Amino acid sequence: MDIKCKNCGGDVDILSNSGGVIKVKCTCCGSVYEHNPPRAASVPSASASQNLSGRINEMAGEDIYDRNIRAVVEITTEAGRASGYLVSSHGIIVTNTHAVTDNAGQPCRNVRAKINGKMYGAKIIALGDDHGGNGSGVDLALLGVDGDFFDCVRLGSSISVRNGESVYYIGNSQGEGTCITGGIVSDKDRVVDGKHYIMTDAATNPGNSGGPLIDRNGDVIGTHVSARVGAVGMKYAIPVDTVKDFIMAVARKAEISADMLCDTRISQREDFSLIWSGIKLLVEGIMYIKNLITRRRSRA
Repeated sequence: MDIKCKNCGGDVDILSNSGGVIKVKCTCCGSVYEHNPPRAASVPSASASQNLSGRINEMAGEDIYDRNIRAVVEITTEAGRASGYLVSSHGIIVTNTHAVTDNAGQPCRNVRAKINGKMYGAKIIALGDDHGGNGSGVDLALLGVDGDFFDCVRLGSSISVRNGESVYYIGNSQGEGTCITGGIVSDKDRVVDGKHYIMTDAATNPGNSGGPLIDRNGDVIGTHVSARVGAVGMKYAIPVDTVKDFIMAVARKAEISADMLCDTRISQREDFSLIWSGIKLLVEGIMYIKNLITRRRSRA
C-alpha cells in the first residue's frame, strides 16, 4: 500500500491497522495521524451534490466524537477548569488566554492537562492577549506538554462554514469531564466589539472555554470562547482561520516554521496584524519550543 504523508508528502511507517483505520507515522516530519483509505461510493445526483455543497463525507455525531475525543484536553489551573485541543502530535494545545490566566491577566503558574485519561504538566507557550482575553488581542493561547505521538485534531476552514449547518462542541463542561453537545450555526460571522465569531446554539457551560467547535466533516472550525450572558442559545467561537493566524504568528515570533506547532498545513493570510500585535511569548514557552526542536532533530 503506497501511502504518503498528508503534511509533507514523505514516506510513512504503518503503526497499526484496525477496522480499516490505519495509523501512520511520517519518516520525514514525524507526524502521526489516522489514514482513512477512500471508500467506493455511488455517484450522487446533481441535486444531491448541490444540496451537500461538496460535503459528501459528513459524519454522524458519534463518529465525530470517536474521531476527536483523544485530542480534546481537560485543563486545570489554580484559576479554574477549561478545555483545549491538540493541534500537533508533539503536544501543542490550543485553548483560551482567559483559561490559563488569573483575574489580573497574569499567566497561571500551575497548568495541568488531562489527555486521554492521563494528566500532564503543561507549559504556557504563548498568549494572544495581555489582558486575560479582555484586551485588543485574541483570546487564544498555546500550551505544550512533554510527550510524543499524541492524537490531534484536523483544522478545517472558516470560509466553508454555513448558517444552519450542524456543529458540535466537545469540552470539559462544568469541569465534570468531557462531553459532546450539538446544535447549528446561527451566524457564521457575528461581530461583537469589532471581533468576528461563529455564533451557535449548541449548549455550553463554564469549562467549555477553549474547546473545539467541530463540523460534520469532523474538522475543527472554531474555538469556544464565551456565551452571551442573559441570552439563550447564543454561544461564540473564534473562527479556525483566526486560530491558524495565531499559530502562524507564534511561529514567526519564535522564528520557527509553523509545522513545528501544528500538524495541519497552514499558511499566513494577507493581514494578521491584530493577531501579531497581541502575541506574548512566555520564557518557559520559548524553552519548551527549543527543547521540542532538539527532540525532533534527535529523531531525524
